[in-house]
Amino acid sequence: MMNKGNGMELQKYSNEKPMLSHKKSFMVGVTIFSMFFGAGNLILPPLLGYQAGSSVGWAFFGFCITAVLLPILALIATSRCADIRHTYDKISPRFSLFFNTSIYLVIGPALAMPRTATTAFEMMQPLFPTQHIQVVLFVFTLVFFALAFHFAMRPNKLVDYMGRYSGPSLLILIAVIIGANLINPPAYSMAAAQGPYAQDPFFAGFISGYQTMDVLAGIVSGYIVYINVREQGLKEEGSISAQIGKSGLMAGILMVLIYAGFAYLGVVQGGQGNFTNGAQIIVAASVYQFSFVGMSLVGLVFLIACLNVCTSLISACSTYFSTTFNSLSYKTWAAIIAVTSLALANGGLDTILVYSIPLLLAIYPVSLCLLAYGLLPKSDKSLMAWRASLAVCLLMSTTSAIKAGFFPDATLFLDKLPGASFGLEWVLPTVITWIAVRLICMAASKEVKTK
Repeated sequence: MMNKGNGMELQKYSNEKPMLSHKKSFMVGVTIFSMFFGAGNLILPPLLGYQAGSSVGWAFFGFCITAVLLPILALIATSRCADIRHTYDKISPRFSLFFNTSIYLVIGPALAMPRTATTAFEMMQPLFPTQHIQVVLFVFTLVFFALAFHFAMRPNKLVDYMGRYSGPSLLILIAVIIGANLINPPAYSMAAAQGPYAQDPFFAGFISGYQTMDVLAGIVSGYIVYINVREQGLKEEGSISAQIGKSGLMAGILMVLIYAGFAYLGVVQGGQGNFTNGAQIIVAASVYQFSFVGMSLVGLVFLIACLNVCTSLISACSTYFSTTFNSLSYKTWAAIIAVTSLALANGGLDTILVYSIPLLLAIYPVSLCLLAYGLLPKSDKSLMAWRASLAVCLLMSTTSAIKAGFFPDATLFLDKLPGASFGLEWVLPTVITWIAVRLICMAASKEVKTK
């Protein structure tokens, strides 16, 4: 009887796929890459290469820690939670609801999604008629959000769209631009590092990657990646987690390679002119290789990248809101989010930025703390320390965000803390609070055991 039972058990697990094929794993990896890789990810690495110059190696290393490693870890950590509504309930159910809702609003219709459409339009604008530009913007954004809405209607099938078609198309176009400049680079000499890259290139690159704020993208994308991997045939939680880790590693490698290519463009364009942002560098590199066609190529790269990100954000936000506030369906929430983003992209974006950017600055440090909570072992045994340190982090980041958004000329004690010039004034007080509360709890626990 025991042999029979063991045989049945082996047969049960033999029907379960332990891991996806290499092809499907790569498709999931390309999907994850596409979810992260928006306009900001295109613009920052060329500017880093341009400004870092001869110090680009250390600067790029620092950039990859905060722009690649931390976002991928955030995605893996949040994808372990099968219920999107209760990610941080152990900290506090009310906090979990407030924090998750804030993230999905800011990363969705209140800021990121309208920006994807307007950024894509700005890069495509030279190809459009100059007359009646507001009408052209409306038509462009209407088609843009209609396409994103259409592709987001099956959130568990994003691998079929991004992993099979749009993601590879984006990679091919980027490879054409970077490859042409590798084969036929302009004449250049390695320039000296500028600004903060001259003092500490590693830390300057670290801060540049921090400014992508892609940890938020990792947090909101985790559950969508989870259901897409499950849709590919994996059912066991261990297999799904292992597969997300494997495909996340593939996505991270792709990001590093693409970032390195764009940083190279910044280095070789260093002697070709004065640039203030990465988009100018990409355009200059493309026009150098392909003349006017280069403008179209860059516009297409930005369009596909922004459309991919917008599609994944509609999927993630609609999944969250339809699960958490289930009086409305997924499709209804998707329509509300798309229409709201369309309206803001055509008129109200400047107004909403006044409120959404401070909110973004307030919640991003907290998201990094929660990433540490999710990744460090035995965090659940230190809940008091995490609650206290998160409260301090939220207080300090909110104070700094209000100052940056509404009182930029005000002087606060926070400005004198280490890292304040880089927006990291919250780090030291948060760490000190965690250590202090943890030590107090350990001492109290020992005292109780002694009695």
